[in-house]
Amino acid sequence: MNLLMMGGSRILALLALGIALSGCISTEAEPLCAGCNVILISVDALRADHVSSYGYGRNTTPTIDHMARSSLVYERAYSHSSWTRPSMGSVMTGKLPRRHGAYTEGRESFLDGSHETLAKTLKGMGYATSAHVAIGNVKDEFGFGHGFDSFSFYNRSYRAGGMLKEATEWATRQDGPFFLWVHPSEPHFPYSPPKGYGSMFKEGMLKGEGSDGMSCTFRFDQDEDPINVDVVMDEKLLMDMLNAYDGEIRYLDDELGVFFYKLNEMGLAENTLVIITADHGEQFMDHGGMFHGNALHEELLRVPLIIYVPHVPPARTRALAGLTDIYPTVAELVGAPKPGDIDGSSLMSGVERELVYAETDYRDNRMAALVYEGEKVVHDYKSGETYYYSLSADSGERIPTRLEGPDEKTYLDIMEGRRSRQHTPSGESQVSEETAEQLREIGYVI
Repeated sequence: MNLLMMGGSRILALLALGIALSGCISTEAEPLCAGCNVILISVDALRADHVSSYGYGRNTTPTIDHMARSSLVYERAYSHSSWTRPSMGSVMTGKLPRRHGAYTEGRESFLDGSHETLAKTLKGMGYATSAHVAIGNVKDEFGFGHGFDSFSFYNRSYRAGGMLKEATEWATRQDGPFFLWVHPSEPHFPYSPPKGYGSMFKEGMLKGEGSDGMSCTFRFDQDEDPINVDVVMDEKLLMDMLNAYDGEIRYLDDELGVFFYKLNEMGLAENTLVIITADHGEQFMDHGGMFHGNALHEELLRVPLIIYVPHVPPARTRALAGLTDIYPTVAELVGAPKPGDIDGSSLMSGVERELVYAETDYRDNRMAALVYEGEKVVHDYKSGETYYYSLSADSGERIPTRLEGPDEKTYLDIMEGRRSRQHTPSGESQVSEETAEQLREIGYVI
């Protein structure tokens, strides 16, 4: 149903909904995967529509596709932000970006020790816990190490194959249940696939708004005294970048194939829960922009979400899912204590989401979005404008409808309900200059 056509009672029901779905975890049945190992693979900047099993025309992800055929596949999963730190903070805490506090690029934006996290919960159950990450925004210095026995960071010279090899070696040393988190840098910018993968995809697959939409000028602001680099984005450069992006996806997928093969050889398929997702997507001039963080379009928010549960029949669903749902879902599946005071709910609970909230507070961009069943509303706090999209009729978000007056206020009230519940991290994050430089190298300002 189009939200613009809803009656007042329906709107009031949505306003009252708030976080009513939070923590709705069924406790009546035995856990489906009690005591199982947990592997979380969060791929950086992987948009759902570049995954073959989500309908992409290129064979970018044969390994992930194979996993999907034995898993629960959520076709309409959304991140709660369009860049890494806030979105992964939501994965780990089950809370929306402002509620966990790590939602800006600044050093003051981090996960403090007050949050119960997925790693803390599993560690409290006797799990061995280890993180292997390759993006600075999820380093221990930003609080992502809470609950992990070991935390390994890999710079970009250490490709996904190397970090997955070390993750596998760690898993082989465990004699009890474990939680393993892997967050590779591929296919995050700069797109630089290894030899053999850069030339793997050559056919044109531009998705922009026509020839005029294929040119723009953008610049990187590296620090307070920036060196500005203007790049004219013509079709050839855009295609080269898109091909390299897809090449990195395929490289990572091949390395995941090796990783899963080794885990299967270890006999872990029968007692290991595997979650494959992404922190956000990526833009290739779909709406006149590049990279991520600066908008809330579908190419940035819609992410893959594949959950393998041993002995559970595979299924695909178009029910809404948010990244905050991962923590309570894992908790229910393995029999962990029920998470409290969170914004997600278990995907096993049988309660379907009414909406997903997302936001970005990145550079001078301040935006929020609400995704409903086939509908989407985006508010730009900088311009003061609010736009409605019918995703069911206009999946590419090409036909925005400007909202004003009572219609606009309805959605702004819902958004404000999420933005007003803000957590300010206590203390200060200890961000080293090395980490700051690593983030500048891939386009962040800190």
